[in-house]
Amino acid sequence: MTDTKKATELEWSLAQQKEFRDWGGYDVGLSTKDDWGWYWKQNMNNWEDIKGKHFENVIEVGCGPFGKNTELALELMTYDNMYHLDPLLDKYTLKGESGIHKIINDTNSTKLPIPLEDFTQHDNMFDLMICCNVIDHCFDSDKCFENMYKALRPGGILLFGNDLKAEEDMAIARDQAHPIMLQEDYLEKVLAPYTKLYHKIIPREECRNTEACCGCVFTVLKKD
Repeated sequence: MTDTKKATELEWSLAQQKEFRDWGGYDVGLSTKDDWGWYWKQNMNNWEDIKGKHFENVIEVGCGPFGKNTELALELMTYDNMYHLDPLLDKYTLKGESGIHKIINDTNSTKLPIPLEDFTQHDNMFDLMICCNVIDHCFDSDKCFENMYKALRPGGILLFGNDLKAEEDMAIARDQAHPIMLQEDYLEKVLAPYTKLYHKIIPREECRNTEACCGCVFTVLKKD
């Protein structure tokens, strides 16, 4: 299968432009109800592994314009410090109208408007990280997984979910907004350093987009 774990600078730039046009623009009429946060949470055993717990440093990487994953996590846990990372974060919050703008204000969150590939200054810092529906939109999946692992402290929890793609999905799935495509065997390798607290893969027919993905992975991971 063609290597789809890295994208060119141009591919990634075009993907980010499309992402903002489709989801972050202020004239598209979208709100947090249009986000799929519930899909990830529901399929990860409703995030029971963080329920009732207190975390010192929490981060959602690739938070997007809504902040819905953080909003749902806040119903279950408490925290000391909150962070949000997204390369489009300054644009999403520019006019103060987005869901993520409200979440950042409500949580007094630290903004990291950078790609996940540049997330290299916070080793062993976070005890909870959320990464759902993110890696497809990045430009170097190996670097993303490396940085997330380094940023988690020992015992830290990663809530991770992503669509899976097969070779037959290439024509549809690798569109302008999705330069990266993940396969199950690749994820087994990059997630091997973690302990799986919860892990599930659903088949194509149960996915949110049956035409563009061959499955979906939902996993709660602990850094040993």
